[in-house]
Amino acid sequence: YGGIKEIEGVTEIYLMGQGGLMDIELHPKFNENNMIFLSFAESSNNSEGGNTAIMSAVLDQNKLINKKYLYRGKENSKKGQHWGSRIEFDKNGFLYFTIGDRGNRNSNPQDLSRDGGKVYRINEDGSVPKDNPFVNQSNAIDAIYSYGHRNPQGIFLHPESGMIWTNEHGPKGGDEINIIRKGKNYGWPTITYGKNYNGSIITDLKEFYGMEQPLYYWTPSIAPSCFEYISSNRYNDWKGNLLVGSLSFGYLERLVLDNQNKVVYREKVAKDIGRVRDVVESPEGYIYFSVENEGILHTDECLMPQKKRAWSSWNSISDGKRTCITYWLNKLQNLKTPKNVLVIDGTDKHITPGLIDCHSHSAAFSINEGTQSITSEVRLSLIHISEPTRLGMISYAV
Repeated sequence: YGGIKEIEGVTEIYLMGQGGLMDIELHPKFNENNMIFLSFAESSNNSEGGNTAIMSAVLDQNKLINKKYLYRGKENSKKGQHWGSRIEFDKNGFLYFTIGDRGNRNSNPQDLSRDGGKVYRINEDGSVPKDNPFVNQSNAIDAIYSYGHRNPQGIFLHPESGMIWTNEHGPKGGDEINIIRKGKNYGWPTITYGKNYNGSIITDLKEFYGMEQPLYYWTPSIAPSCFEYISSNRYNDWKGNLLVGSLSFGYLERLVLDNQNKVVYREKVAKDIGRVRDVVESPEGYIYFSVENEGILHTDECLMPQKKRAWSSWNSISDGKRTCITYWLNKLQNLKTPKNVLVIDGTDKHITPGLIDCHSHSAAFSINEGTQSITSEVRLSLIHISEPTRLGMISYAV
């Protein structure tokens, strides 16, 4: 991967609270045109605050050129929260992006003449599709595709339905998953399943005529920050599942849906890893996610044993069978030499410092003079090996 390279020519960024350089999206034909799309906080005058902006540019070597503003949110605010900012292309080449309510829930989300609390759809050159829902509506912003949102911070294109899905960083107990439909009102703040962070009531209404219900909402809130659909076959039966980053609890969450899009199972992945800011599936089918103050981490296909996974019985290795029972997580700049891959063949193996995943639930870990044993049922857990050590005995799924 060549390590970390600094990109020149990035436009001036307005740093305020949750605002900054917020999302990057590649053009669907990036390999041909090197185009990228950025969302970021900007301010024409710091005394007036700022709002979310969308820009396109061409990546030439390590420099951005041909920069062009595609959209600039109006009604600047000095508040530092709820910038939204996620970007996604659909199968028809339309560009979707989000702007949160900017901390002004009583004015922005339900007013089609104001930016904020919306999902937008534009063409890649910044023009507005002629069939956008509010193109011919007086005083409405024609780039708006849906409204009544609080702060959508996760987005993906569903590869089968072609629909745009978002997750929404809601109030206390009101984080949501929504499928974005043309012209629909998603209710914020008229309806919500959440409360203010201090426990006070926002509204008594949880549903109202003409307003959409969320596909799912989290109670308690997990503070969702990102969203990805798993289409890869590398992770056993995870294909078709969803991944969501949690800021408040510091883990990656896996969601299983039935054929009616009802959430039927939740699982903490990479528990206690830290505040997960983004998660993506690479073209090769690997999952990458970024963590505050840690960097970009990667999961290999050895995430779980291929035939039996969580809640299987674990027994110590004695036959020398070459068994991979862990996956590795590593910072992007170190991926050229993945020293944290752990393959056990019945003998002691040297483990270099790094993040090693040992799939434990109730197992007792003992790193005493370099010895670690795993003998009980399994669940995902992370151990940070701070010093070089050796594993004397490890177990595997039969």
